[in-house]
Amino acid sequence: NGLELVEYLKERCPQVKIWMLSGHDDFQYVHTAFRLHVEDYLLKPVDTVNFQEMVRKTYWQLEQEKGREEIQALYEAYFPPEDLGGCSPRLRELMEYIQANISRDVSLKKLTDVFGYSESLLCNLFRQETGRTFMEYVTRVRLRQAFWALLSDRRRSVHQVALDLGYSSERQFFRMFKNATGITPTQLRRQYTEQQEDRQDTENHETTGKVERL
Repeated sequence: NGLELVEYLKERCPQVKIWMLSGHDDFQYVHTAFRLHVEDYLLKPVDTVNFQEMVRKTYWQLEQEKGREEIQALYEAYFPPEDLGGCSPRLRELMEYIQANISRDVSLKKLTDVFGYSESLLCNLFRQETGRTFMEYVTRVRLRQAFWALLSDRRRSVHQVALDLGYSSERQFFRMFKNATGITPTQLRRQYTEQQEDRQDTENHETTGKVERL
Protein backbone atom coordinates (compact mmCIF):
# COMPACT_ATOMS: atom_id res chain seq x y z
CA ASN A 1 0.00 0.00 0.00
CA GLY A 2 0.96 3.67 -0.05
CA LEU A 3 2.45 3.74 3.44
CA GLU A 4 4.60 0.70 2.73
CA LEU A 5 5.88 2.37 -0.44
CA VAL A 6 6.72 5.55 1.50
CA GLU A 7 8.59 3.54 4.12
CA TYR A 8 10.46 1.60 1.41
CA LEU A 9 11.52 4.80 -0.36
CA LYS A 10 12.56 6.61 2.82
CA GLU A 11 14.73 3.69 3.93
CA ARG A 12 16.60 3.66 0.61
CA CYS A 13 16.61 7.35 -0.19
CA PRO A 14 16.02 9.42 2.99
CA GLN A 15 16.35 12.76 1.18
CA VAL A 16 13.50 12.06 -1.24
CA LYS A 17 10.50 14.41 -1.03
CA ILE A 18 7.17 12.60 -0.94
CA TRP A 19 3.65 14.02 -1.24
CA MET A 20 0.66 11.82 -0.58
CA LEU A 21 -2.64 12.16 -2.44
CA SER A 22 -5.07 9.79 -0.78
CA GLY A 23 -8.68 9.01 -0.15
CA HIS A 24 -7.90 7.87 3.42
CA ASP A 25 -8.99 10.39 6.02
CA ASP A 26 -8.41 8.03 8.95
CA PHE A 27 -6.40 9.84 11.65
CA GLN A 28 -4.07 6.89 12.29
CA TYR A 29 -3.28 6.57 8.58
CA VAL A 30 -2.52 10.28 8.24
CA HIS A 31 -0.49 10.26 11.47
CA THR A 32 1.61 7.34 10.20
CA ALA A 33 2.25 9.16 6.92
CA PHE A 34 3.66 12.19 8.72
CA ARG A 35 5.65 9.95 11.07
CA LEU A 36 7.33 8.63 7.93
CA HIS A 37 8.18 12.25 7.05
CA VAL A 38 6.00 12.86 4.00
CA GLU A 39 6.16 16.51 2.96
CA ASP A 40 2.40 16.94 2.70
CA TYR A 41 -0.84 14.97 2.65
CA LEU A 42 -3.83 15.95 0.52
CA LEU A 43 -7.20 14.26 0.45
CA LYS A 44 -8.93 13.43 -2.81
CA PRO A 45 -10.54 15.12 -4.61
CA VAL A 46 -7.55 17.46 -4.58
CA ASP A 47 -8.15 21.19 -4.43
CA THR A 48 -6.10 22.88 -7.19
CA VAL A 49 -5.04 25.81 -4.99
CA ASN A 50 -3.82 23.49 -2.21
CA PHE A 51 -1.96 21.34 -4.72
CA GLN A 52 -0.20 24.35 -6.24
CA GLU A 53 0.75 25.60 -2.78
CA MET A 54 2.19 22.18 -1.92
CA VAL A 55 4.31 22.20 -5.09
CA ARG A 56 5.55 25.74 -4.39
CA LYS A 57 6.47 24.89 -0.81
CA THR A 58 8.43 21.81 -1.82
CA TYR A 59 10.15 23.70 -4.63
CA TRP A 60 11.42 26.30 -2.20
CA GLN A 61 12.57 23.59 0.22
CA LEU A 62 14.62 22.04 -2.59
CA GLU A 63 16.04 25.43 -3.55
CA GLN A 64 17.06 26.09 0.05
CA GLU A 65 18.77 22.70 0.24
CA LYS A 66 20.65 23.44 -2.98
CA GLY A 67 21.60 26.80 -1.52
CA ARG A 68 22.99 25.20 1.64
CA GLU A 69 25.06 22.79 -0.44
CA GLU A 70 26.42 25.67 -2.54
CA ILE A 71 27.25 27.71 0.56
CA GLN A 72 29.00 24.70 2.12
CA ALA A 73 31.13 24.18 -1.00
CA LEU A 74 32.04 27.87 -1.13
CA TYR A 75 32.69 27.92 2.62
CA GLU A 76 35.12 25.00 2.41
CA ALA A 77 36.98 26.74 -0.42
CA TYR A 78 37.75 29.67 1.90
CA PHE A 79 37.85 27.76 5.21
CA PRO A 80 39.18 24.22 4.57
CA PRO A 81 38.07 21.68 7.19
CA GLU A 82 40.48 21.27 10.09
CA ASP A 83 41.31 18.03 11.86
CA LEU A 84 40.79 18.73 15.54
CA GLY A 85 40.40 15.08 16.52
CA GLY A 86 43.48 15.26 18.72
CA CYS A 87 42.18 18.07 20.91
CA SER A 88 41.71 17.36 24.59
CA PRO A 89 38.16 17.19 26.06
CA ARG A 90 38.98 20.34 28.02
CA LEU A 91 39.77 22.32 24.88
CA ARG A 92 36.76 20.91 23.02
CA GLU A 93 34.52 22.18 25.81
CA LEU A 94 36.04 25.64 25.48
CA MET A 95 35.63 25.59 21.68
CA GLU A 96 31.98 24.56 21.93
CA TYR A 97 31.30 27.38 24.39
CA ILE A 98 32.94 29.94 22.10
CA GLN A 99 31.01 28.71 19.05
CA ALA A 100 27.70 28.80 20.92
CA ASN A 101 28.31 32.28 22.38
CA ILE A 102 30.30 34.00 19.63
CA SER A 103 27.82 36.88 19.39
CA ARG A 104 28.20 37.49 23.13
CA ASP A 105 31.20 38.02 25.41
CA VAL A 106 33.83 35.34 24.72
CA SER A 107 36.81 37.22 26.10
CA LEU A 108 39.56 35.52 28.06
CA LYS A 109 38.19 37.06 31.24
CA LYS A 110 34.72 35.68 30.54
CA LEU A 111 36.07 32.19 29.96
CA THR A 112 38.16 32.29 33.14
CA ASP A 113 34.98 33.23 35.05
CA VAL A 114 32.92 30.47 33.42
CA PHE A 115 35.47 27.62 33.54
CA GLY A 116 37.73 28.65 36.39
CA TYR A 117 40.94 28.40 34.35
CA SER A 118 43.67 31.00 34.46
CA GLU A 119 44.22 33.18 31.38
CA SER A 120 47.70 31.74 30.89
CA LEU A 121 46.34 28.18 30.92
CA LEU A 122 43.68 29.07 28.33
CA CYS A 123 46.23 30.73 26.07
CA ASN A 124 48.60 27.76 26.33
CA LEU A 125 45.82 25.27 25.57
CA PHE A 126 44.89 27.01 22.33
CA ARG A 127 48.45 27.58 21.18
CA GLN A 128 49.66 24.05 21.96
CA GLU A 129 46.65 22.15 20.58
CA THR A 130 45.55 24.29 17.63
CA GLY A 131 48.70 26.18 16.68
CA ARG A 132 46.73 29.42 17.03
CA THR A 133 46.42 32.00 19.73
CA PHE A 134 43.16 32.31 21.63
CA MET A 135 42.24 35.52 19.76
CA GLU A 136 43.09 33.97 16.39
CA TYR A 137 40.70 31.12 17.14
CA VAL A 138 37.90 33.47 18.27
CA THR A 139 38.39 35.62 15.16
CA ARG A 140 38.22 32.57 12.93
CA VAL A 141 34.98 31.39 14.55
CA ARG A 142 33.46 34.86 14.10
CA LEU A 143 34.44 35.00 10.44
CA ARG A 144 33.14 31.52 9.73
CA GLN A 145 29.78 32.39 11.23
CA ALA A 146 29.81 35.68 9.33
CA PHE A 147 30.38 33.75 6.10
CA TRP A 148 27.23 31.70 6.64
CA ALA A 149 25.22 34.70 7.82
CA LEU A 150 26.15 36.74 4.75
CA LEU A 151 25.00 34.05 2.31
CA SER A 152 22.15 32.31 4.11
CA ASP A 153 20.21 35.52 4.82
CA ARG A 154 20.98 38.19 2.29
CA ARG A 155 18.20 40.38 3.62
CA ARG A 156 20.50 41.26 6.52
CA SER A 157 22.85 44.09 5.73
CA VAL A 158 26.59 43.64 6.07
CA HIS A 159 26.45 46.25 8.82
CA GLN A 160 23.91 44.16 10.78
CA VAL A 161 25.94 40.96 10.37
CA ALA A 162 29.01 42.80 11.71
CA LEU A 163 27.14 44.10 14.76
CA ASP A 164 25.48 40.73 15.48
CA LEU A 165 28.88 39.04 15.62
CA GLY A 166 30.42 41.57 17.97
CA TYR A 167 32.41 43.82 15.62
CA SER A 168 32.64 47.42 16.70
CA SER A 169 32.24 48.76 13.16
CA GLU A 170 31.56 47.67 9.61
CA ARG A 171 35.03 48.88 8.60
CA GLN A 172 36.67 46.59 11.15
CA PHE A 173 34.57 43.67 9.90
CA PHE A 174 35.50 44.36 6.26
CA ARG A 175 39.19 44.48 7.14
CA MET A 176 39.16 41.26 9.18
CA PHE A 177 37.07 39.41 6.61
CA LYS A 178 39.29 40.42 3.70
CA ASN A 179 42.44 39.50 5.61
CA ALA A 180 41.06 36.00 6.15
CA THR A 181 39.47 35.33 2.75
CA GLY A 182 41.05 37.75 0.29
CA ILE A 183 37.66 39.27 -0.60
CA THR A 184 35.22 41.65 1.06
CA PRO A 185 31.78 40.59 2.35
CA THR A 186 30.17 42.45 -0.57
CA GLN A 187 32.36 40.63 -3.08
CA LEU A 188 31.46 37.30 -1.46
CA ARG A 189 27.75 37.99 -1.87
CA ARG A 190 28.29 39.00 -5.49
CA GLN A 191 30.29 35.83 -6.18
CA TYR A 192 27.56 33.66 -4.63
CA THR A 193 24.82 35.42 -6.61
CA GLU A 194 26.71 34.87 -9.85
CA GLN A 195 27.15 31.17 -9.04
CA GLN A 196 23.41 30.83 -8.40
CA GLU A 197 22.58 32.60 -11.65
CA ASP A 198 24.98 30.34 -13.58
CA ARG A 199 23.38 27.25 -12.02
CA GLN A 200 19.89 28.48 -12.85
CA ASP A 201 20.93 29.18 -16.45
CA THR A 202 22.40 25.68 -16.74
CA GLU A 203 19.26 24.08 -15.30
CA ASN A 204 17.03 26.10 -17.62
CA HIS A 205 19.16 25.10 -20.61
CA GLU A 206 19.01 21.42 -19.63
CA THR A 207 15.25 21.58 -19.12
CA THR A 208 14.76 23.26 -22.51
CA GLY A 209 16.88 20.56 -24.16
CA LYS A 210 14.80 17.79 -22.59
CA VAL A 211 11.54 19.43 -23.69
CA GLU A 212 12.81 19.84 -27.25
CA ARG A 213 13.82 16.15 -27.39
CA LEU A 214 10.29 15.21 -26.35
